[in-house]
Amino acid sequence: CFDSLTAFILFHDAVYNPKALDNEEQSAAAFRRYAKHIDLDLSESIQNLILASKTHKCTDTYQANLGLDIDMAILGSEPSRFIEYDRAIRKEYEHVPDCMFFQARKRFLQQCLQDEIYHTPMFKEMFHAQAVMNINGLLDDERYAKA
Repeated sequence: CFDSLTAFILFHDAVYNPKALDNEEQSAAAFRRYAKHIDLDLSESIQNLILASKTHKCTDTYQANLGLDIDMAILGSEPSRFIEYDRAIRKEYEHVPDCMFFQARKRFLQQCLQDEIYHTPMFKEMFHAQAVMNINGLLDDERYAKA
């Protein structure tokens, strides 16, 4: 039996290139190549889960929303871990000039605050309040504030 959530977790970042704009599509294609032996409907469902991680918008299935919440859990981590994560993101994108990086990252963080960060009741309860504090703390940082 092939579990969709497990497949999503394993494959949603199978292809990750900070310079590329199609990582999710490439990850879905990698899954498709790997999973030739599974049912076509299940394979397509898993590929759609992987593609949903591009926008993190709420879907119509609990399993997909749970996968997206797992992917975004870091936003609601303790502040020191969140800052460590933010620094790692900046390092990943060190090829992007500061002005462009902080503008784009600020838009992403603001969008997180406007949308639902988490889609499942468990993740909302466990991580939402801390995620909002973490994101607002970053947005108050001088690098983000002037972006």
